[in-house]
Amino acid sequence: MAIIIIFAFTLLFMWGSGVLCYRMGAVENGKYLLGITLSKERRKEAEVEAIVADYQRAMRRINRIGLAACVPVLMLNTWFSVAFLALMIWFLLFIYFHNKNVSDCAHRLYRVKQKNGWLSGNPHVVRVDTALSSCKDRGEVSAWWLVPACLAGLGGCLWTGYGGGETMLFWALPGSLFLAEAFLALAYWGIRRGRSQVYCSDTALNQRIDRAVRYEWSKCMVLHAYGVAVWALYAGWQANGRRTRWGIAPLLLLLCGAGSFFAICRAHENVKRMKEEALFCLSERNGELYGDDDEYWLNGYPAGMRPAGFAEKRIGIGWTTSASLQTDAVGKGVLILTGIFTVAICLYLASFDFAQVEMELGETDCRVSAASMGYRFDLADVEAVTLTAQRPSMSKRNGFDSNRLFLGDFRVQGYGTCKVYLYVKNDYAIRVDTSDKIIWLNGRNEAETRAFYEELKETIKN
Repeated sequence: MAIIIIFAFTLLFMWGSGVLCYRMGAVENGKYLLGITLSKERRKEAEVEAIVADYQRAMRRINRIGLAACVPVLMLNTWFSVAFLALMIWFLLFIYFHNKNVSDCAHRLYRVKQKNGWLSGNPHVVRVDTALSSCKDRGEVSAWWLVPACLAGLGGCLWTGYGGGETMLFWALPGSLFLAEAFLALAYWGIRRGRSQVYCSDTALNQRIDRAVRYEWSKCMVLHAYGVAVWALYAGWQANGRRTRWGIAPLLLLLCGAGSFFAICRAHENVKRMKEEALFCLSERNGELYGDDDEYWLNGYPAGMRPAGFAEKRIGIGWTTSASLQTDAVGKGVLILTGIFTVAICLYLASFDFAQVEMELGETDCRVSAASMGYRFDLADVEAVTLTAQRPSMSKRNGFDSNRLFLGDFRVQGYGTCKVYLYVKNDYAIRVDTSDKIIWLNGRNEAETRAFYEELKETIKN
């Protein structure tokens, strides 16, 4: 049940993140509207309002269809590999149609801007502010704030793996958390080293905006790192048998996710407000608002002209490594890594989705296994073998649970923590009591379970 709740939460979180990100395209984002540099007075023009209205209608339609499509994806939870593949396909289609809507409306708006002569300066000039680019004091949150978060996160990951390192499955969660911490640390340094954006002819205002951007987004990455650390420490606490239940995991995930979501929204709103205040001061000083290469953002930079380094996105929330809508290096990199990650995870989960519980009897020992998980015990240590027609209720501690199989360490009512290798839909089960552990197993049906039982009893008797 916990896995299904987490899966549902992941779907809704991905959908909500997409809704928030693309909603930003149709509202003021500093000097941008739909990613195009446009002054406030021009945003009230009828042609501009018509394009924004079309964008919003298409966005709402995509969001409604995307939310409705979550239901059939969630219904595939019996087969995790199929469900995960469906989840990634759903998300890629969701993002694709949103990006197409952005591209279509941004090109329309730029054509209107060109037709009416609303260009801000020469669109073919990439502006440079040497005083800004040479500024060393940029106002980022100190990197020392990352150290406790990364150390705590790494400790939690190692603690989690140490508590249940029977198979690769037990390392999936701590491995994912470790990668999350590494990604956040890299994102923090990317923001620190990101290129400075030149908004206008006033160096002081450019520096004011730049400091606000770096401070808010570096702080956001640090807060994310602490959220991941909390989750890693809880996972370690749980994996090492402390008195907690996995039932609290979805709640903790929800709280950490909500905290991250709030931090992102807060950073975006603070930066947006700072930009609006600074650009209002610019109009009071009769300064020039630069066009900032709208044409290059839409169509890509000529060879050798694309600026390097992280930069804030024009549409959505966060940062990117490209200032071009057509050559978004982050988007392409994420797409490639997502494809590799999806194939690897689906192949791994498929080994559990289609696994069979097997019992291998040797001369002195017995091994029970399914997929990559297994447990071996000495026949001389067996104290009793019991066949029951009604297995007791149980909850996972470490392992794999689905609508088809229970595998790994489970808390079994009346028996404590046991090794479990059970088909969920078969109530018949075998309980093997050894000197230090209780093992539960069964076959696909009653007949196969009885065959396992008789074979085990006969081997022990001999």
